[in-house]
Amino acid sequence: MRSDWPTPNVPYLKANDVCCVVREPLLEDDIPIEEKPLRAYSVAILRIVDAAHPAVNEFGLYAAEPIPPHSFVCNYIGRVHLQTEYPDSDYAVTYFGEYALDATHTGNEARFINDYRNIASRPNVAFDTYKDVDGMIQVGVWSLNKPIVPGEEILGNYGKGYWRARGVKGVLGPDWDDSWD
Repeated sequence: MRSDWPTPNVPYLKANDVCCVVREPLLEDDIPIEEKPLRAYSVAILRIVDAAHPAVNEFGLYAAEPIPPHSFVCNYIGRVHLQTEYPDSDYAVTYFGEYALDATHTGNEARFINDYRNIASRPNVAFDTYKDVDGMIQVGVWSLNKPIVPGEEILGNYGKGYWRARGVKGVLGPDWDDSWD
């Protein structure tokens, strides 16, 4: 367990908890394969104290060392299940196909990545599915085309659909901009 883990009621995981029989995609091309182990960067989970931040008094994930552009930051770890089981989860990302990876009840530091909207002009990381060197399907968090400096909040893009499903209207910012790659 991390020393900065702030949620004792949410068990910390080092590997995904697969709760169902997962049928892998038919085409191997659908998921890229990493040929060598990936180096994760050091990150810190911190309480947000800035009153202007939309998640004030909650937690965020911050770079604890410089993270170069186009680098693996860490894996998003949680429980693998069918997307239809928990369609309204605030902590679910697409695993692949009909499966979600959900960090609501168990997870790792990546569950503290906030959406960039109303915090920054763009995200600095993206989520992407890949197979690790052991052939296990993972969801990685990857820095985009700009470095992330120590102390900078790591911000993703939840997508407009996430906000619309929660009744938030007028959410600013694109779902994706090719200049972020």
